[in-house]
Amino acid sequence: MFAFAALILTCLFTPVHGQIAPEKLSVHAQEPYFKSFAGLDLANEIRVDGARVVDANITLTAGPGTIELIDSQWFWHYKPEHDQVGQVFTVKYYCKSTSEKKISCEGMFNLSVNKLEPVVGDTAMFKPCDDDWKLIAYTKVNSQIIGKYRNLDGYYKIEIKVNGEPYKTITEPYAEFLPTFGKDEGKRLGIEIQFRSFQSKEYTLLRSESATIQPPPLSIAVPSKIRAGEELKIKALYGIEGDYSAPQTKYLEVESDGYFLPKALNVREIDSRKKKGIGFFGADEDTSSLYDRVLREQDSTGRFTFQFVLKPTSKMKPATSKDGKWIKVTFTDPITKQIVIRNFVVQSDT
Repeated sequence: MFAFAALILTCLFTPVHGQIAPEKLSVHAQEPYFKSFAGLDLANEIRVDGARVVDANITLTAGPGTIELIDSQWFWHYKPEHDQVGQVFTVKYYCKSTSEKKISCEGMFNLSVNKLEPVVGDTAMFKPCDDDWKLIAYTKVNSQIIGKYRNLDGYYKIEIKVNGEPYKTITEPYAEFLPTFGKDEGKRLGIEIQFRSFQSKEYTLLRSESATIQPPPLSIAVPSKIRAGEELKIKALYGIEGDYSAPQTKYLEVESDGYFLPKALNVREIDSRKKKGIGFFGADEDTSSLYDRVLREQDSTGRFTFQFVLKPTSKMKPATSKDGKWIKVTFTDPITKQIVIRNFVVQSDT
């Protein structure tokens, strides 16, 4: 059983008769309980007292790793393998003065090997993400990155790149990026999470992800059952759960085998036409009471751009069966070209 403290052994040179005893020499690790992580090369500084650093020579005597003199400082460093997670080691080293005072000393520290894992787990590092928890990106949807790793303390940096070119650097383990609608679709978003220990001057790449920026997903909410001749209020949204926005279009294209008119107008467009004295679908058609009600509702909530109105044609007849009649309706966003298919049941009058 090894001691859980850094051992500093101070050794005295035995003076020859008539000589003055030299000063004490001691060495100690900056981190007496050093946490290493599988796959990550980290360093622990070995400090020398009682001699100039350049006059000291330190060699590894037990345990894994390498000891090197870097920029007039001694460092031990090691990159553990993944199968070493959970293991503990005692790292020992020997220091000898190369000056005229031939004194020496030994030191040690305790080493544990830990698993390198995100503090939020793999499932929450990127939002949004796919089923394999990999980064995906949409315009109008805020991309969030949580790059902190469990028990890994030091300096973090997140590099955001667009089409391989640097876009933004965030010097902390948390970042956000909002791709611009109508501009960034098709571009490649790159994310690099980097880390530097308190004792290091260089950053190490912890994780790199990239994804092609896509248009925001289109969702359409419709009633499942309708009555013949009934004008419908439907809701269309861009985005994902928790981050929705209004579609940037005046209408949705409609294919319904002639049961509905070929465009479902955005309520904002209805309002614009009313102010200009233009009918909803044409100058010879009146705006119905449904449109007026939708306008009042959306004016009060301030969200009327989510709402679209779908108007039936004369082909729409009551179903002859008591179970109703199924009608397939295909909606197309003219801007993003996304397609959403919905099915309605036209009820009978009985």
